[in-house]
Amino acid sequence: MGDSTVVATSSDLMNLIKQRKSSEFTWERRPVLASSLHELDASEINTTQKGTKYNGKDIEEFLQYMNLLSNDVPTNACIALFGKEPAKYIPQTRIKVSCFEGKSKVEGIKFMHVFEGNIFNNITNIFNMIDMVFPKRQNILGLIRKEEYSYPHLAIREGILNAIVHRDYTENDQIRIDIYADRLEIINPGTFPEGVTIRSLFKSHQSVVRNPDIAHCCLVRRYVEIMGSGTLRMISECKKLGFNEPVWTTTGNSVSVIFNNLSYRQTVDKGVNEGVNEGVNNKDNYEG
Repeated sequence: MGDSTVVATSSDLMNLIKQRKSSEFTWERRPVLASSLHELDASEINTTQKGTKYNGKDIEEFLQYMNLLSNDVPTNACIALFGKEPAKYIPQTRIKVSCFEGKSKVEGIKFMHVFEGNIFNNITNIFNMIDMVFPKRQNILGLIRKEEYSYPHLAIREGILNAIVHRDYTENDQIRIDIYADRLEIINPGTFPEGVTIRSLFKSHQSVVRNPDIAHCCLVRRYVEIMGSGTLRMISECKKLGFNEPVWTTTGNSVSVIFNNLSYRQTVDKGVNEGVNEGVNNKDNYEG
């Protein structure tokens, strides 16, 4: 202290240890002590491995290679990415999707579903559900009928991926996707990473990676690019298709992105609700 050397108190030592642990062990790298390798989805791990330079066949060795094990125990990132039941250990990995009758919550709800799978399962199932909610347009050119999305598919895809990959997982709340009669909102727990502001989203900016292990696995699966250009692609896609630009807001301890001027399928209440509650487990490929 200053020019003097003094004996540290027990409180001083505890604070030093806490600071050391905080700097060495991010949320992603902390082990989920009650979990095991048997609780991981081997098919998702194998699919991810194909996008890396790892040439072996041993799952445990591959997870070590990807820094997803801590003393042979799956880390938080590992469970979030590949767990068969990740919400069993990390409840904030749940994603709640709600579809409302009108333009506000007070007008009633058509359906609500909570997705509890790992990151890759949730991505697939949520996009399957959104495709059911928003009807496709039928355009006929000569004798050829062509189906087109009636919503900015790539922009909303980017918004959901950004929420999943870059959210603050130390916050115990879950991601929410709220669908109204005229808009879709993605509400992400936590604040922007340091150095990121709403203004910076409208220009080229450095990608601030809050969850590097999760981001890297999503990168090798070709879900994200980690170039700081995702928000610019969202804006460009909406403009190109004639939709309003996405609107970002911050409220309390959450960040939202809103896509306005969207209209969902009016018969969504029955068919979609039944499909969603049965799991919407079609494994269509949404990568790339």
